[in-house]
Amino acid sequence: DQLQLLKISVDRSSDEVFWMDFDGSIIYVNDAACQTTGYSRDELLSMKIFELDPDFSPEVWEASAVILREQKTRFITTRHRCKNGTIIDVEIVAVYVTKDNREYSFAFVRDITGRKQNEAALRESEEKYRTLVEKAREAIAIVQDWNIVFVNGSGAQILDHPAEEITGRPFMDFIWPDDRGMVQNLHRGRESGEAVPDAYDFRVIGPKERPVWVLISAAQISWQ
Repeated sequence: DQLQLLKISVDRSSDEVFWMDFDGSIIYVNDAACQTTGYSRDELLSMKIFELDPDFSPEVWEASAVILREQKTRFITTRHRCKNGTIIDVEIVAVYVTKDNREYSFAFVRDITGRKQNEAALRESEEKYRTLVEKAREAIAIVQDWNIVFVNGSGAQILDHPAEEITGRPFMDFIWPDDRGMVQNLHRGRESGEAVPDAYDFRVIGPKERPVWVLISAAQISWQ
């Protein structure tokens, strides 16, 4: 009864489940594997993993099997080619199993195509945002724990230093000495939640160590 319940659980698992022998032949698949790939169970059981995975040639499979034999468990990110030609991204947890002196790979497979697409869209959005910030005519800087962690090209130009020489330094280093007390008090007030102006002007140390008047619009943000 327990074995029957276990088989029903695996057959109906939402993740794809595969058993393969070490020559790459697929010897078991569950319902989810058929639904995701579009192949029938009989079709999958007549295939080798190389026909399903475009990234796993026989040579790659052989090398992977050697590593699995040593490590016993592996986490792999790869791709599967569905019956209709669609390529999906998958995560695989493969486990090494031996029975009657034969070697097998037992694998849970999860379709992560949607997650990959979201990650790609997020990277594209971040790249566009970074380009917008870098190309902005206004100086933009991010200060964390009183240190400058980012400055764009316009900010670097005003301060007359390469951006890589500015980041990591205390922002007070770049404030004109006579204005440091005022800026410091406003910054501390903002950190403590006091009502301080969002915009105010002061001087920074510009080219040739001369003062340059700037109008700053500051906001406190937090992220994890």
